[in-house]
Amino acid sequence: MSRLNTSTKSRISSLVALWITLLAAVAIVSCKGSSGPFASTGGGIGGTGQSIGELDGFGSVFVSGVEWDTDSAIVVIDGATASEGALRVGMVITVEGTPDGSGTTGTADSVRFDPVVRGPISGMFVGPDGQTITLEVLGVTVDVDRDTTSLAGIAFDSLLFDDVLTLSGFFDQNGRLRATYAEFEGVLQLSVTEVRREGTITNYDGVSLFELGSVVVEVDAGTDLSGLPGGIADGRNVVVRGVMPGAGVITATEISLKAEPAVDLDHTSVEGFISSLVDLTDFQVAGLRVDASNATLDPVSPAFFFDGAMVQVSGPTQGGVIRATKLERRGTAVRINAEVADQADVNLTAGTLTLLGITISVNAATLFEDDRDGLASFELVDVLAGDFIEIRGYETAAGSVVATRFERDVTDDVVLQGRVDSFDPGSQAVMVLGMLIPAAASGAFVDVDETPFTDAAAFFAALQVGNLLRVTDEDDGDATSIDVPTELELEFETD
Repeated sequence: MSRLNTSTKSRISSLVALWITLLAAVAIVSCKGSSGPFASTGGGIGGTGQSIGELDGFGSVFVSGVEWDTDSAIVVIDGATASEGALRVGMVITVEGTPDGSGTTGTADSVRFDPVVRGPISGMFVGPDGQTITLEVLGVTVDVDRDTTSLAGIAFDSLLFDDVLTLSGFFDQNGRLRATYAEFEGVLQLSVTEVRREGTITNYDGVSLFELGSVVVEVDAGTDLSGLPGGIADGRNVVVRGVMPGAGVITATEISLKAEPAVDLDHTSVEGFISSLVDLTDFQVAGLRVDASNATLDPVSPAFFFDGAMVQVSGPTQGGVIRATKLERRGTAVRINAEVADQADVNLTAGTLTLLGITISVNAATLFEDDRDGLASFELVDVLAGDFIEIRGYETAAGSVVATRFERDVTDDVVLQGRVDSFDPGSQAVMVLGMLIPAAASGAFVDVDETPFTDAAAFFAALQVGNLLRVTDEDDGDATSIDVPTELELEFETD
């Protein structure tokens, strides 16, 4: 890994200061201090249903495969009331309300966004493939992905130390935050810049100091503890807001209790990484316990569901446990960037798109985004021949591809990433996702750490069936196919 080049940045802060321009906070008892997948006991502001996941789109609000009518909903962003227009695709939000009988639509009472952390970058490393930057922000390890993290107010290659970011995403099984949304808030000013950190109180000295992970929190006479009934004590899950007088220290202006998860709900839908897996009767997603013993699995094989797998789970919550009726695999290991060759490749009836001869399915949980024209309600019906589409998704046991992210962008290099089905060293041909990749140009073979293989023979000697392989065909005027690959690169395992 190497440190990012500290190039000069040009920023327009008026585009990104969402929190600064919000109306003064209006106290809403059931939301104050709440965060992530947590709602007030019994279901939050109202209703009997809850969706937690990445905001997929507008028109209504689409999250975790549920379309919520938000006409009468309260929108709360980090404890302050806001308009729906302040929400952004990529934010992990909590929607509470009344779902219909199918669990695919509902009427929202509240839409809430609480960032996981807001603070300065204190550590920063670029992954070997240049695709991911790993950050340290107030002791939280954060992975920002060039393709799958929505950035506001800053470019991927412009991140620098002491940049203050508001971050949202999902914690994986190792406690790393996989960021789905990152917003630039300015550059750190000691004792001035507002920061936010969640965590469990440890090492409280009984007077004025405690720790949240590696961060030391200072409490003084000006700290608002009205949202922390019972006061400070080790083991309590809290949200701390304040300023930083120095590295790794927060002087708290407000400490509030992080609310407990709902105990009973008619319907819950949640996105996140599987962790603490015992078996399909006992695991966690987004910190919530799940029993999927009676769930319909998609794909049907239990082998697709393991610690670290990205999933969507839905079903009633009973006694604090989601009794899943459906468990669906998510993920972004498969990547297909190409131009739609023919309008017939868009099949609205089947809900599929064909790129590079590969059929890709979309569903209610697919996140659609239009980076080319900025169409707010972009869907499959809007795709035309000649559009350049970037797909992120996963391969099912049957070998088909399901899109979890579906983006339209300006034409660029053709990319195919997936697992190797088979290969022939003699002809230098590789089969990926059922597509035969022809022999690549000389010198185009790259290892996982971006080190070139000495020659094709060395590459094929190292190659194994099941390896994750990225095939690139640089933009040559034809983005509908892979002619002669300009690079074949082995990739790190990813979900």
